[in-house]
Amino acid sequence: MGMAVLIGGLLDACGGHLNPDSMGKGGSPPAAGTTGTAGAAGRGGAGRGGSPAAAGTGGSATASDAFHEPACMSTVARNNECAPADQQFCYKTCGPEKTGRKSETCVNGLYQEMSGCAFDPNQDYSCYAIPTTANAACPQGVTPQASMPCEVDHCVQCNNLGGLAGGQFLDSAGATKPGYCTCQLPNAAGQRTWSCANDTAWPCPLGRGCNVDAGTSLPPVCAPTVVKGAACGPTDQPFCYRFCAPGESGVDPLFCMNGVYSEMASCALPPNNNYSCYKIPVSANAACPMSVPTYGAGCDVPDCTPCNSLRGIAGGQYVDSAGATNVGFCVCQPAPSGGSAWNCARDTAWPCPALGGC
Repeated sequence: MGMAVLIGGLLDACGGHLNPDSMGKGGSPPAAGTTGTAGAAGRGGAGRGGSPAAAGTGGSATASDAFHEPACMSTVARNNECAPADQQFCYKTCGPEKTGRKSETCVNGLYQEMSGCAFDPNQDYSCYAIPTTANAACPQGVTPQASMPCEVDHCVQCNNLGGLAGGQFLDSAGATKPGYCTCQLPNAAGQRTWSCANDTAWPCPLGRGCNVDAGTSLPPVCAPTVVKGAACGPTDQPFCYRFCAPGESGVDPLFCMNGVYSEMASCALPPNNNYSCYKIPVSANAACPMSVPTYGAGCDVPDCTPCNSLRGIAGGQYVDSAGATNVGFCVCQPAPSGGSAWNCARDTAWPCPALGGC
């Protein structure tokens, strides 16, 4: 059974519970309906997402439908200024060998970039499966650098730990990043170079075909002592998951690295589910209150109406259970104690705009 299937099944089993310490805080999750193979999480209904990547087994991706079009013009970049006459919404490539897409949205005169990277759930990403033991073919004692020459077989993941989770690579400017590299197939000139991406922009371990070992099971849910930045030793959990996203519809892996727990920067969500309930509006939702929504507070807004300080527009904020302000969204959903309460999550843990039904 693949890891994505196992994660989906676990999410289904835990769908009625919330973990206040997870990245995405909120009330009761929405009811699940018929979903794809990743399991029941998020809103019900078959996944209708487009195809952000045309090739999951290497090579540059090409646009195949309106889901990831139009492509961004060269003037579109995160935090660049934008006006009504400029592109208001577009997609850039991301991930290894440009197999994913990320959106750019003009908000309040500046381009805001989607966190993470979206991948086509219909493609096979087995080429990018993360190994369970270090790849001996990777250069020993060397940290691979993006765009530099390489001679390793294609589809062999490398970093300073031989491709293992928690390893690092160097980007094209020489900065150290957590993630992986693969040695691309020869280009038209016969040259091979490293294609690298952050762990937050890598299709595995949740993408289709990402499970290296068919017998691999889902790592356990993190114990209460597993917190980002906390110390860890040989007897502690080496790798585990916390739930994240609205309704705990996603998972956030943590791993023990150099004696400290490191956390993935975004939330991994099963790609085959329908997340239309969390679609981010292009104009303010009139049903949202003028006040900033607070996680867990009572609300009286129609279900599937994202709200925040900008009434649901990207870049708006909400208040979490600790009273801290976060960039993200909230939806008003049934609360365990009765009535309705705000179910909120950061923009890095929000399924839209990239996934099915968004």
